[in-house]
Amino acid sequence: MTSTLLYHVKQLRKHGGFQKQFNKLPSGLLHDCYAAMEKENRLKNIYNDVFAYDQTRVVLELNEDHSPSDYINASFVSGVDAPNKFVASQGPMNRTVGDFWLMIFQLRTSMQN
Repeated sequence: MTSTLLYHVKQLRKHGGFQKQFNKLPSGLLHDCYAAMEKENRLKNIYNDVFAYDQTRVVLELNEDHSPSDYINASFVSGVDAPNKFVASQGPMNRTVGDFWLMIFQLRTSMQN
């Protein structure tokens, strides 16, 4: 098995196969991200071209002590053995650190680098 993989990798390198495969990857927004585009949520995104997709985004539970928006730039990511096993998030900014810790608390999760 290892020798077959090694042979395959060598062939891809030799014939520019990695670049050809990379060029076939889709780019840009592939799914809806309406929540990220709402006026009150735009400032919660560090970058103006990296958004949480509506279908996989973490939705914050609202309370009266928190902002009126349930948006955070964070998405659930499935693992090999379970759906929504991980959360990928942008690093918190000063204006979103409260949202970030609310998400950590609500999901009862731990942080990993």
